[in-house]
Amino acid sequence: MTEMIGMPDLRKAHDTARAIAAAALGRDPGPMTTAESSSHHVYVGSHAVVKLIGVDDHSRLNREIALAPHLPTGLTTTLLGSGLHQLDTHDIRYACYARAPGTAPGIGMPGVGTAAARSLAEEAVQQLTRLHSWVPESDIEQVLRKPLDHGGFTGRAALHADMENLATLDRHGTVPRPLLDGLAAIAKRAPLYAQPPSRCTRTAIGTNGLYPT
Repeated sequence: MTEMIGMPDLRKAHDTARAIAAAALGRDPGPMTTAESSSHHVYVGSHAVVKLIGVDDHSRLNREIALAPHLPTGLTTTLLGSGLHQLDTHDIRYACYARAPGTAPGIGMPGVGTAAARSLAEEAVQQLTRLHSWVPESDIEQVLRKPLDHGGFTGRAALHADMENLATLDRHGTVPRPLLDGLAAIAKRAPLYAQPPSRCTRTAIGTNGLYPT
């Protein structure tokens, strides 16, 4: 799991996730395991899924929380609770979702028969149809119009700063110098700003993270 700003102690983060789930469920959530994620710290139990992120990190969880109550029923799982929590001296943002029943089929759907695969594909198309038929209310449309903090390329200046930070942090020469020089050259030729996605794309991307398992 990727290390993130404002999340210094993963053991305490696990305990915090269990406490958040217990408060949202009104009972002991039982064992919770870490789920692989490149954007959040995610903890999965039998009945709840908790996402954590430092408040100084990206703002994608804010977007999920804002959209969750307004999406069509059944398009995503239920948001049980959200807010801020203090972990040591760091503020973290959290969202606790009811865990969706079932098991993810996995990439390539190994072991899934033809009929089951067809049923899953039909369900996915139905979900996409419902999503793209959804007309956001005016206040939610404002959320969707905001630039999406996807954690990736945003512009030349930010990319150049990232490359400079990488070179500074590489005190022991782990990254070959030619590679650092090549990355710096790419950053120098990068577009001034990332092209913002279309409204429809923003809607889909903003909703994607609401499937927490």
